[in-house]
Amino acid sequence: MKRTSQLLFVIYLLVVLIAGMLAPDYYIITRNTISELGAQGFPNAWLMRAGFFILGSAVTAMVFALSKTKRWSFLQASALMGLLIYAGALFILGWWSDKNFFVLDHNLDSFLHEFFYRISLLFFLLSVTLNAMVVKDKNFIILSVFTFCAVLILRYLFSEFVDYQGITERMMQVVVVYWLLKLNSVPEYFFSKIENDMGKIASTLVK
Repeated sequence: MKRTSQLLFVIYLLVVLIAGMLAPDYYIITRNTISELGAQGFPNAWLMRAGFFILGSAVTAMVFALSKTKRWSFLQASALMGLLIYAGALFILGWWSDKNFFVLDHNLDSFLHEFFYRISLLFFLLSVTLNAMVVKDKNFIILSVFTFCAVLILRYLFSEFVDYQGITERMMQVVVVYWLLKLNSVPEYFFSKIENDMGKIASTLVK
């Protein structure tokens, strides 16, 4: 499962690259977003929409691979559930497309696409936080803190500098996929030391 999800992550990045290369001349990579590659009426829009499904499938496969651990906790279950909701939002992004450059075919589709984009971002950040508490690896915790801060900063830059939204969103995607790949490569889904200590304290109090 882990290798499958790793392959899907790589395919997703290739889809983003290829979709950008196949875009018409009026699509400017530095300014236009990834979602606009799959916009209503956009040439080869199916490619980017498929990309969202691929990324959602990659996250889902990773969750199933990580959930095979024999030890469970509420915190671990919450971390995995956050990732599943993130994956679900990605599937919806592929189904409901963004508005195009010229005529807005479906206002509802565009609204739902933007809404679930925000949902996916929210649950990704939540998943980063929870998984940093679950995985017992200092390097991964440091990476998670960096990822959390980087996504927030890039999201702010995305909102402030409209002419460079294409660059900031692509940088954000690289950061997101890199973190997901690192989480996917965790040899075993450990509890964090903090949670183990809390469990020991709780057991002592019960006795």
